Amino acid sequence: MEYVSSVERIGIKKGMQQGVLELLARQITRRFEVSSDSLQPIFAGLTTEQIEKLGEQFVDAENLDEIRQWADELRQRQ
Repeated sequence: MEYVSSVERIGIKKGMQQGVLELLARQITRRFEVSSDSLQPIFAGLTTEQIEKLGEQFVDAENLDEIRQWADELRQRQ
């Protein structure tokens, strides 16, 4: 097994978070026909796990306001 330094682990984690964030942003942008720039406040302050949870909830969302509300609820639980 290849040794992975703590710096590499941090980089991998950040890369994974960025990938999850970008995928969810593309999905939201396409489904609700909004600018990707308008999504930054929704994701601000969320952890990778919270973004993944938001991605699961996205499937059931009927509009962008529901996603905003879910993101706010996730931030309040921190």
